[in-house]
Amino acid sequence: MGIIIAKSMISRYIESEITQILSEPQNKLIILLGPRQTGKTTLVKRFIQQASGKTLYLTGDDPTVRTRFTDIGIEALRPILEGYDLFVLDEAQRIRNIGITLKLMADHFPHTRVVATGSSSFELANQIKEPLTGRKIEYYLYPVCWQEWTGHAGVFTAESGLEQRLIYGMYPEVLTQPGNERKSWPGLLPTTSTATCCRLLPSENRRYWCNFCKRWLCK
Repeated sequence: MGIIIAKSMISRYIESEITQILSEPQNKLIILLGPRQTGKTTLVKRFIQQASGKTLYLTGDDPTVRTRFTDIGIEALRPILEGYDLFVLDEAQRIRNIGITLKLMADHFPHTRVVATGSSSFELANQIKEPLTGRKIEYYLYPVCWQEWTGHAGVFTAESGLEQRLIYGMYPEVLTQPGNERKSWPGLLPTTSTATCCRLLPSENRRYWCNFCKRWLCK
């Protein structure tokens, strides 16, 4: 079954740069980091849709994928990767020792371009920092910036909704469902801004911060 990309997808500035790198004859891995719900999965599926060669998409959310790729060796990787021009591994941080696995891909499968994403950037960055030194090009996908939003919605529409943007932010789910921001935000909180801030706070303060955000945004 083919991958369907919504026509209303907001164009992201880093898309053209990554597309250009994927077309070049090099074997460096592309690592795409960022909070959940910023559009990483949508973006990498767009790369798959635009690719001219054979592609493979897998996600670390799938327990079968996690089991298969944990501490996997070169010969076990060979039947998975050989023959593919582009391999995308989404939610890579869920796979134990993924840094070593990605290093094997970069060193032993130069004809397969590899893109890995990680929603929990703290976890994935820690796993790949040492193994992938000199083997990766790293990008960080933030929520939609103002220029991206005005380019998609138009200046008048964007400016008329400025108050809502200041309150609810620029996550794609919030932007593409005008009028439903109050419903979208509580679902985003546990995995986006609140989760990021909580990681930086002492454990005894995390519950108070999370409850404060929920009460303030859902008034």
